[in-house]
Amino acid sequence: MNISKLLTLSTAHLKPVTRDFLVLESIKGYYGLSVYTNEYGFFVYVDAEEPKNIPCDLSNCLQLAKENDCEWIKFDRDEVPIDNLKVYEG
Repeated sequence: MNISKLLTLSTAHLKPVTRDFLVLESIKGYYGLSVYTNEYGFFVYVDAEEPKNIPCDLSNCLQLAKENDCEWIKFDRDEVPIDNLKVYEG
C-alpha cells in the first residue's frame, strides 16, 4: 500500500503571476509539472527533479515539501500562511 504525504500551504505564498503560471501549466504542461486546479487553489506534484525556470516562490515551496518528504503540495486560498515562507499580496 502506498500512502503519500501532502503539504498544505496558503496560495498567499505564491505571487499572482505564479498562480497564473500554475493555471497555464495545468492546461499546457510546458515545464513538466503535474498541476491540478480547483476553485480553492492547486495541487502540485513534488518531483525529485525540479523543472528549470520555474518561479522562485514556487521553487521555495517545492523545496519545503522535499525537506518534509512530501509528494504533493495543496495550495489552498483558505489555509493560514506559515512563518517560514514569504507572503505575497493579491
